[in-house]
Amino acid sequence: MLKRVLGLGAVTALVFTAYAMAPAAAATDNPNAAPSRFASGQSSGTYQFTFSPICPIHQNQTTTTVGTANPAYSATTLLDICIDVSTSPFTVTGTFVSTYGNGATLTGTILGVATPSDFSGTETVTGGTGQFSHVTGTIDYSGTAGPGTLQVTSVAHLTHNNG
Repeated sequence: MLKRVLGLGAVTALVFTAYAMAPAAAATDNPNAAPSRFASGQSSGTYQFTFSPICPIHQNQTTTTVGTANPAYSATTLLDICIDVSTSPFTVTGTFVSTYGNGATLTGTILGVATPSDFSGTETVTGGTGQFSHVTGTIDYSGTAGPGTLQVTSVAHLTHNNG
């Protein structure tokens, strides 16, 4: 079971890199414009697992994403995630902070479910700075994983509220 759980952790580590890309796709230079930008990119990072009775699998992750959108962007995302393997499917909860190349940040909470082969959930934006200082909304994610493969879809439902 431990091997399967660690495999799940690796999947969730890769899945949450999608968070750095979704706001870039949704944010525009014009705060009144409708979010409608596609973004994709490469992500890499490190993650660490700890085990305790309070959080069966606690994962800390730092991921750097370099994305292609117009204009291009980069982001570093810090994740603090708890994977509760006592539920079926597993429950994933946590927080994130994404810092973009221009210094703007986006913060929020994570709530999802996962199995060793698939995952889904919602990230809720709780704050931000720079171009994200008045952004609210959610980012839905889902994906599947198999030997050597990972597919992730992330859809942002973000609104810029003029402050």
